[in-house]
Amino acid sequence: KTLGDELPPTPMAVVVVPTRELGVQVAMQCYQLLGGQRNNPAILPEHIPSQYVPGNKMNMFSYKGPRRTKVFGVWDDNSLNASMPIEDYGLDSLKGVHIVVGTPKYLKVLAERGHVGFENSRFVIVDEADECMQDMESMDSILKACEGKYASNGKPRTRIFVGASLQIGQVKTAEEKKWLDQPVMVGEMSPEAKEGDFDTSRRVPPSLKHQYVQCEEWRSLGVLAKLMRQEIERYEEQGGVPPRVIIYAKDVQEAVKVASPVQSALWTGLGGSYDLGLLGTSVLLPNGEDSVQFADDNVTVLTYESSIRVMELFLANQTNVLVTTPLATRGLDFPGVTHVYNLGLVGTAADYQHRAGRVGRIGQANEAVIVSIVQEEGVEKLKKLGEHLQFEADEIEAPAVEEGEVTDESSTDTKVRFLEDIFQLFSPDSKEEDSGPTDSK
Repeated sequence: KTLGDELPPTPMAVVVVPTRELGVQVAMQCYQLLGGQRNNPAILPEHIPSQYVPGNKMNMFSYKGPRRTKVFGVWDDNSLNASMPIEDYGLDSLKGVHIVVGTPKYLKVLAERGHVGFENSRFVIVDEADECMQDMESMDSILKACEGKYASNGKPRTRIFVGASLQIGQVKTAEEKKWLDQPVMVGEMSPEAKEGDFDTSRRVPPSLKHQYVQCEEWRSLGVLAKLMRQEIERYEEQGGVPPRVIIYAKDVQEAVKVASPVQSALWTGLGGSYDLGLLGTSVLLPNGEDSVQFADDNVTVLTYESSIRVMELFLANQTNVLVTTPLATRGLDFPGVTHVYNLGLVGTAADYQHRAGRVGRIGQANEAVIVSIVQEEGVEKLKKLGEHLQFEADEIEAPAVEEGEVTDESSTDTKVRFLEDIFQLFSPDSKEEDSGPTDSK
């Protein structure tokens, strides 16, 4: 017998995730839990702290099961092509796979083509189910390919839908489509909620600190840089490690636009006082990153590379500041994040809940702060979210970023930094928009 003959023809488990980035993290976690080693020098040539190495005594799990377990991800065109049979010019990479992780779009292709049958899968897990259910057509194809209470080998099948913002209406929809059968719902509910009522149970972890700054849009980037400097100085005075920060921009283009000025404002250069070797900035964009047009002035940003490498660098504390969009980080687990800054973002309760979920992770000992930098109309929206999610946001004063900050007695470094801030952190276009129309003669 060959090794291929000994391996099962279909996967034991199918895991559905909304994004490639989350798929990579889930696949790597499965690989680790099955005894694999994620210390890849091709991804991280520098030393990785011991807590990220499997086998460390602090790890939650110790694997003692069978070897040769195979985990494979299908979340882009390259991995999909590799999964195809050799006769279709693929690599047949899914032959003998035990766990398949993928996004709805690509798992739908596998389910419909049928060369990797899902009928023998004993576990079907949908992570961030509310987001995955935005693609109902793909989900229908995937779950029909592995429908029924029992796998084809007669063993019981378990289906699990997971999501911090999964709502009872979506669970009922899954039942109506026969994706779920009499599901047992597990989750935290508020005291006022009725049994099984998750719509009224949304909340954020009570240990988080929520703050907001109200300012004009054209000042928001300067306010962000000043707040970050203050926190860096506070951490240095306390002798602690540098803060780990996630900055949320409203879309991909804004994330690209924001990253370079933020890094420049923190750089050791003429006016700065902090070494970005310790406070590196990277940019994590969603799947459409390859189509983004980067401006010529974005040369100072450390990482516009593969989102997978960016994720690994931030995970292993190789960079401290991550500029991203809400979709790109949904569900991702980054340990030790101390600050989340929302640049003009309020959004729905689910949006805020997921952004808040990047800090205050299980086992995190350091403090966690969420700061929203919003305009006047955003303040009221934030307060309504607080009522819904059971938190109260404290207003903090916007740091001075204009005239009056520098005097004749100020040091040369302070004066230079002030001039750099004016040129790097303020958008003249936004300022003109905020000033409103003017009369002309």
